[in-house]
Amino acid sequence: MKKMLGYAMLITCLLLAGCGQSENDVQTDNGQNGQAQNDDGNAGNEENEEENVDEEQNGDGQNNNEDEENNMADKDIFKFKHIAQAPEATEEKPVDEVIKVYFAEHSIDIPLEDSGVAIDIANNEMHVHPVINHRGFRAQGGIVQLSDAEKVIDILDAHHVQEWPDEPAPDSESEDGYSWKLWLQYKDGSVQKYEGNEQTEKPEQFEAFASELREYAAARVEED
Repeated sequence: MKKMLGYAMLITCLLLAGCGQSENDVQTDNGQNGQAQNDDGNAGNEENEEENVDEEQNGDGQNNNEDEENNMADKDIFKFKHIAQAPEATEEKPVDEVIKVYFAEHSIDIPLEDSGVAIDIANNEMHVHPVINHRGFRAQGGIVQLSDAEKVIDILDAHHVQEWPDEPAPDSESEDGYSWKLWLQYKDGSVQKYEGNEQTEKPEQFEAFASELREYAAARVEED
């Protein structure tokens, strides 16, 4: 009888020990599963944070582009001071659509302000002693009102200016070398640029055109 009781107690102890081990295994598995879920959650959070950073960076880039576009939109390209920022013409247009003319020659012996001519045909104005450089446009002699600005169209037409080559001039070999530029702005705001330097051949009728345009400008300054 005592042996039977002993066997019963031993079996009971073994069963209890087995149940305890099973509970520990279940808790361990639950703990591992919980840790795995936490890891997955953390990974998801990290991915979300990276996506948010990317979105912020893309947003900043887009904002910068929009700011640049807004800055350009704020500039009135129909004013001489912003003519350098106006888009270049991509096709030939009739000469009677020219609304602004800027012409200048420069060398160590010819200061820009002494050779420049800037005429706003649309507004019947001439900017005296004009200069366009890295600091922008300025007219040191002020503005003269014109009554016959349309005559500048006749000068352009007479010397077939729009038939001049408009390829970009090669870089000058000297900072003090000779250069010239003729910019024509059209009614749509685009600008046709004719330029050259000591390495390029001047267009046909260049000297005659430059002389007649300067004579026109000088006469209007005297009249003012």
